[in-house]
Amino acid sequence: MKNHYIAKNILLVVFFIITASFNTITFAADIHAELDRTQISMGDSFHLIFTIDNTTPAESPELGALLRDFQILAKSQSTNVSVVNGKATTETQWIITLLPKHTGNIEIPAIPFGHSKTQPLKIQVSNVKKNDSTKGAPIFLFTSVSNKTPYAQSEVLYTVQLYYATRIDTGTLSAPETSDAVITRLDPEKNYQAEHEGKLYQVVERHYTIYPDKSGHITITPPTFNGIIQDQGHYFSNRSDMFNTGLGQPVRLSGDTIELDVKPIPKEAAGSAWLPTTSLTLKETWSLPSELHVGDPITRTVEMKAIGLPAEQLPSLPSTKIPDVNSYDDKPVTDNFLGEEHIVGHRTEKIAYIPTQAGKIVLPEIVIPWWDTASNQMKYAKLPEKTLTILPSKTSDTKNAETQNQSINTAPESSPSKQPTQNKEPEKLTTNNIWPWLAGMLFLIWILTLSLWWYQRRRKNSLVSETASKENSQTPVTINQIKSSLKKACLSNDTEQTKTYLLQWAISKWPKENPKHLSAIMHLIPDTTLAYEMEKLDHAIYAEENQDWLGETLWDAFLAFEKQKKTKSHSENSNPLPPLYPE
Repeated sequence: MKNHYIAKNILLVVFFIITASFNTITFAADIHAELDRTQISMGDSFHLIFTIDNTTPAESPELGALLRDFQILAKSQSTNVSVVNGKATTETQWIITLLPKHTGNIEIPAIPFGHSKTQPLKIQVSNVKKNDSTKGAPIFLFTSVSNKTPYAQSEVLYTVQLYYATRIDTGTLSAPETSDAVITRLDPEKNYQAEHEGKLYQVVERHYTIYPDKSGHITITPPTFNGIIQDQGHYFSNRSDMFNTGLGQPVRLSGDTIELDVKPIPKEAAGSAWLPTTSLTLKETWSLPSELHVGDPITRTVEMKAIGLPAEQLPSLPSTKIPDVNSYDDKPVTDNFLGEEHIVGHRTEKIAYIPTQAGKIVLPEIVIPWWDTASNQMKYAKLPEKTLTILPSKTSDTKNAETQNQSINTAPESSPSKQPTQNKEPEKLTTNNIWPWLAGMLFLIWILTLSLWWYQRRRKNSLVSETASKENSQTPVTINQIKSSLKKACLSNDTEQTKTYLLQWAISKWPKENPKHLSAIMHLIPDTTLAYEMEKLDHAIYAEENQDWLGETLWDAFLAFEKQKKTKSHSENSNPLPPLYPE
C-alpha cells in the first residue's frame, strides 16, 4: 500500500512538470514590433507599437532598456478577442509614446515580453530648429523640404506640420502651390505629439511630392490654415478684451515660403531618358514550353519599378530587331503607389516572340540608364541576354515522316520491272505480285491506326476539358481557399506565391478597382500594417540582391486587417480638419 502511494505521488509530480513545460511552450507569444515613423526631428514624439498574437494574456513589456535614449511619455494597452469557426484568438496591442533624448541614428533594442523578445528597430532623429517666433504660441505652421537644390523633374519631399496646444473647433489646411512644378499629396496623414520650446503640442503632419518642370528659381507658396480655436487672449488680441467673449478665436496661419534652386539635367545624362531617382530596378518572368519549335510563342514580362518617379515618367523598353524572330508588344500597364515619403512608379510590359527559323536565337539584354540623385552619377538597370534553341516546326516533322513512309511503301512497285520475263514459274510470279498489294494494305492499316489514335486522343482531351470545366463551375476558388494558399505561401517565405495570392484576394475583395500590382493594393489600404508589410514584400521581390524575407509577419498583418474589416479613405489636398483636442 505504501509503495502504491509513493508511485501515485511520483506520477502526479511528473504530470505537473510536463504540464508546466507544455504551458511554457504554448503561452510563448508571437510578438511584432513596428514604428509609426522612422524619421523624426528632435523634440518630436513617435509611437512604438507591439502586437501580440496569442491564446493567453501576454506579459507586460520590460521597457527599462529604452530609458537610456528616450523619455516614455505614455503607455496604452488594448485587447481584441475574436471567434472564428468556434476558435477564439486573442490579439493584444501595446502603444508606447517615446520622446528622443538626443539626435542620431538610434537603435531601439529588443524588448523582452516574458520568454519572448521583439526584433530591434532603428529611428533617425535630426536636429531641425523651428522659428523662434513660435515660442509659446498656441498654434503655428512649419514647412520644410528635403532638398532645396534638386534636379529638374526630380522628386522633392515637402512636409507641412501644424502644431497646436489648444482646442480647434473648426479648420481647413490648404496645399502648397506653385506654377512651375507638379505637386502631389502623399498618404497617409500623421498625428502625434512633439515638444517645442519646452511646451507639448499635438501635431498634424502631411507630405507632398514636388516635381520641378524646369531648371532655375522656383517659389513654393506655403499652405494656409483657416480655423477657429479656443480663445487665447493676448496671442491673437488685435481687439480689446471687452470683445474677448470666449466663444472662439478666428485664426489664419501660413508657413514659410520656400525657394528652390533647380539644377539642369547633367551632361552625363544627355542622350537617354532622364530618370532622376534613388532606385530603379528591373525584373523579368518568362512563359516558355519545355521544347521550343518554330512558330511557338515566347512571352517575356518585364516589370520596372522606380522610387521617387511616377509611372508616367518611366520609359518604354528599347525595341530591337532580332533575326528570324517576329515580336509583338502588348499595351504597357502603369501604376503609382503613394507612400509616406515617396511616389513609387510601376510599369509592366509584355513582349511576345515568335521564332520563324530553327536554330539558336539570342534575345538581347535590356539596359535602362538612370541618374542616382543620392550619389550624383549615372547607373544602369540591366536584364541579361537569353539564348534559346529553336527546333523545327512540328508540322514540318509530320510532313517529312509522311513523305518517307510513302517512299517506302511505293518502292516495291518498281520491283516487277526488274524481273526478266514471264517465263518464271507461276508460284514465284504470283508471290512477287502480292508484295505491292500487301504494302498498300499495311500503309492503309497504318493510316487507319493513326486516325483512330488521333480521334481517341482528341475525344479524351475533350472529355478532360469538359470535366475540368464542370469541376471549375461546381467548385470555384473561394476566398477561404485563397486565404489558405496565401497562408502557406507566407509561412514558406515564398515571395512570388505570396504576391500571386495577395492579388487574387484583392481582386475578389475589390472587383471594381481590379488591382494588378501590390502597389495598387497598398493604395487601397493606406496607413495599415498590412500595407507596410506588403511594401517590404515588394522591396524583397525587386531587390537587386537576395534578401531574407519573413512571410509570417505579413500573414499576421493580413489577419489583423481582416479582423479590422475597414479601409481608410483618402483625403483631398484641401479638406476640413476634424475637431482636434490635445490629450
